[in-house]
This record gives sequence, structure tokens and C-alpha cells, in this order.
Amino acid sequence: MSHMRCVCLLLHCSQEGGITVPHQSNHITAGLYDEWIYYQSSFYYMSNERKSWTESSKDCLKRRANLIIINNREEQDFVKNNTVKREFWIGLTDIDVEGSWKWVDGISYHTEKPNGGRVENCAVTYLTKWPDLLGWLDVKCNNAYQWICEKSIWP
Repeated sequence: MSHMRCVCLLLHCSQEGGITVPHQSNHITAGLYDEWIYYQSSFYYMSNERKSWTESSKDCLKRRANLIIINNREEQDFVKNNTVKREFWIGLTDIDVEGSWKWVDGISYHTEKPNGGRVENCAVTYLTKWPDLLGWLDVKCNNAYQWICEKSIWP
């Protein structure tokens, strides 16, 4: 309970049925220049710079977070609405075993696509050169894109 109180001091909270609940889309400042967005029990950091998938993942770890794991349609819509046709790394890769896509937490993601073969092993939210394609796209992990870190409010 004290963890929730700490979070709610940062976020404007309300009482709903006797439970303290953070409002759905609050912005907080987590450091001098780092802005995090709260949504559905997680905080999200959207970078302004571009790095490779590996360097982006390392940056998230330094922030005590991981590259985003998109768990449901609502979270996908949140990402789509906040990235506004810009390319961002997500925490999905088949870099370890070709064709075996996994999230950064080790959970498998079963799909026939992305299908970039041995060359394209990391996923982004969108590609400006193919704006009509929907969903996540596989690209070369050494390409430089912005990234999204995700951190749960729960320990």
C-alpha cells in the first residue's frame, strides 16, 4: 500500500470505491529531462534520440525498465496514439533463434510475420517508408530508431 501512496504523490490520484487510483494519462517528470507517461499500471518513456535496438534496450535497463512489451489492443492503441507515425523500437526480437519471436521478458510471440529472415530481427511500431502497412514491422537491429521503455508501477 505504501508503494501506491508513493506513486500517487507523483500522479494526481482519486478515490474510487475506497481504492486510490492514479488517473489514466498523467505525465510526470522522473528526472531533469526524462518525461514518463502513466497508462494502465505502467510508466512509459519515449526517447527523442535514435539508437540501435541493443543500445535502446541498454538505455531502458539503465532507467530500471525494459523496451515496451505490448500486451493488448489498448496498449497498442496507446502506443499508436503517442508515437504519431514515428518509428519506435519495441521489445520484440528473434535475434536468438530465427523465426522464434520473443519479448524482452522471454515470453514467446507466435506469428508468421514479421518475416525478415536472418537480416531483420528486431521490431518497430511503424515505418515511414511504408505508411500503409499496419502492425509491427521487422527491421535490421543495427538501424537507429527512437524507442519506448516500459516500467510497471508494481515491484
